[in-house]
Amino acid sequence: FETLNFRKPPSDRLRDKLSRARGGATVGIMEALKGGATYDELIAMGYNETQLSNARRRLAERQKPVDVPRLVEDWAPILAQLANPQTDRALACKLIKLVPRGVYQNHPEIFVDLSEVARGAGLYPRGSWKGISFMANYLELQKQPVGRAVYEVKSGRQKGLRHCFFTLRRCEEEIRQLLFSAEGPRFDKMRQAPIRVIGPKPEKMPNTIDLEGRRVKGVKIRQYSGVFDLLGPYGITGRRQLPSLKTNLEDLIGPNPPVSVFSLWNGFFVANVDKQALGLHLARRLQEVSPGLDPAAPQKM
Repeated sequence: FETLNFRKPPSDRLRDKLSRARGGATVGIMEALKGGATYDELIAMGYNETQLSNARRRLAERQKPVDVPRLVEDWAPILAQLANPQTDRALACKLIKLVPRGVYQNHPEIFVDLSEVARGAGLYPRGSWKGISFMANYLELQKQPVGRAVYEVKSGRQKGLRHCFFTLRRCEEEIRQLLFSAEGPRFDKMRQAPIRVIGPKPEKMPNTIDLEGRRVKGVKIRQYSGVFDLLGPYGITGRRQLPSLKTNLEDLIGPNPPVSVFSLWNGFFVANVDKQALGLHLARRLQEVSPGLDPAAPQKM
């Protein structure tokens, strides 16, 4: 609303009007806090954690900021029970479901990502969270402790609701053996490695994080690039243009490219050091499938 508002930053009075237009939760929380309300009293009034979280952000941006209290909970007793191998299995399955994402991430000595355990058992859940959710349901039926957390990413490629699944590190080996022996068509599909190589075999196979890029101190580092980007110099900027040439990207690459090309999910990747060689190969292939296409050499990769 800052873009549409005549005043920058908007006044607290205008923020109050906007809050009331949305239902008034932020104004209600603010007035309750001015009256001395505590976190528990706000919950008793009917406000949920999402409303308190939104109010915490909005009230912090005001000209006269208001601090919204947070739930302070001592997780030490629960963590001690989850880390203790003598804890009853049914109780551990119940307690792990209480653990939020922040606590799980801050205690790698107790928890481990379920995807990591699956990869150790030779399983590769596909990109959608539904694959790992199916695996989590299977483990719960086997009386294994599985935690779940849902959080929201508000920007970037991962924008939207994200799901994470985790288990206890002390149960890692037992769960790995269960997954290794699990049977069924969905597990058979997960045993197919997600990365396929076209062309010469590399000395070392990249993993999915290598292909999609990893963050180092907040900066995304990429040693591999999308193959489709190499077609830009030829005026091909969208996948829908390839069918008009009566081809697709995999056929264009062919079975014997000069360098290794990696297929992951629905994308194709090439090492940055091999981009130029693959670009020249794609130029020749484009001329074969569409002789009328501009034969100009690609711009410098």
